[in-house]
Amino acid sequence: MTSLSQTGRNKDWMLYAGLITVAVAARLLLQDLPNVSPVAALALFAGFYFRSWILAASAPILVMLASDALIGSYDWTLMLLVYGALATPVAMRGIVRRSFRNDVWLRPVLTIAACSLSASAIFFLVTNFGAWLSFVHLYPRSWSGLLTCYAQGLPFYRDYTLVGDAIFTSLLFGGYALQCQGLSVLTRSATAPDSTSCH
Repeated sequence: MTSLSQTGRNKDWMLYAGLITVAVAARLLLQDLPNVSPVAALALFAGFYFRSWILAASAPILVMLASDALIGSYDWTLMLLVYGALATPVAMRGIVRRSFRNDVWLRPVLTIAACSLSASAIFFLVTNFGAWLSFVHLYPRSWSGLLTCYAQGLPFYRDYTLVGDAIFTSLLFGGYALQCQGLSVLTRSATAPDSTSCH
C-alpha cells in the first residue's frame, strides 16, 4: 500500500514538473500573440487533478514567475492582479470534479467549457480593471476611462484570450480523457479486481 501511494506521489510530481515546463515553453513561444497562454487552462486542470490546493495553485504562479523572468516584468500591482486572475480557475476544482461523477459524458464537457469561459471572463475583467487602476496611468481615473479601458481590451479578449484558453483547456482535458480511456481498456482486459482508477 505504501509503495502504491509513493508511486502515485511520484507520478503527481512528475506531471507537475512536466506541466510547468511545457507551459513555460508555450508561453515563451507564444509571447507575440497577446493573451494566448496555457496558464489559465493549466490552473483549471491542476485544480481538478491535484489533491493539494497548494500544489495546484502554485503551478500557474510558477509558470508566470519563470516566464516573466525571461519575458520581462511590468507594473507590480498589475502583475499581482494578473497572477491572481490566472490562479482563480483552481477554485473551480469542486465543480469540475463533481461533473466527472456523472455517467453522462456531456456533463463534464459542458462544465469544463463553462469554467474555461468563466476563467477567460475573470481574466478580462480583473486585468483590465488593473490596467485602469495601474500606477502607470494608462487611462483617466473616471468611469469613461474605465469603459474605454474595457473597450480597448475587448478585441484581445475576443480574438486571443477566449481562443487560447479554449485550445489549451481542450488539449489538457482531452489528453486526460484519452489517458483514462486507455486505462479503462486495460482495466477491462485485466483480471485483477483491485485495479486502480484513472485519477
